[in-house]
Formats: sequence, structure tokens, C-alpha cells
Amino acid sequence: DPCRERSQTMQTLPKLRTNSGNEEVLSSNRASHAVLRTFNSSSSGEKAVKVMLQQELLGDGSAAELAMFLLANEGKLDPSMVGDLLGSKNEMCEEALRLV
Repeated sequence: DPCRERSQTMQTLPKLRTNSGNEEVLSSNRASHAVLRTFNSSSSGEKAVKVMLQQELLGDGSAAELAMFLLANEGKLDPSMVGDLLGSKNEMCEEALRLV
């Protein structure tokens, strides 16, 4: 069952780290909005990830972190950007595609 597999994948992937656990929820929401804005406003999916990594908005930058970001923000991300990202020949993106 694809839904069950996806649920299991989300449970095993590390949490997306956009803020330290001690900050207020409001601050966390602002960080989440900043990450979404960064991703959706970039000219390509790969460029979006590069910017997010430079700004330390994507945790350790692993494929698992990227997959978690995509799954956690389903419906909030520009579909063409997601397709561009997952269709790229970047090794990390290919691994994230396998995890998603």
C-alpha cells in the first residue's frame, strides 16, 4: 500500500531542522514560511536547494532531509519546482526521489 509505505518513510526520516527546539512556535512558523518562499521563488529546484543549504534552512543537507522537506510540505510547494528538482541528475536529488 503506497500510503502505508509513505507513512513508514516519514517516520524513519530525520526531522526537518529549521529552528532550535527552544524558540517559540511563532519563530518556527516564520522560518517555515521563509523556507517555502525560498523554494517556490527560485528559478529551478536545484537552485532552490542550493540556496536553502547556504542559508542553513535544510538541516544537514542530506537526501533524507530533502525528502522529509518535500513530504512535510506536500501541497505547499510549486509542483513544477518539485518536478524540476526530482528530475535533476543531482545525486542527492535522485536519492531523495527514492526516499519519497
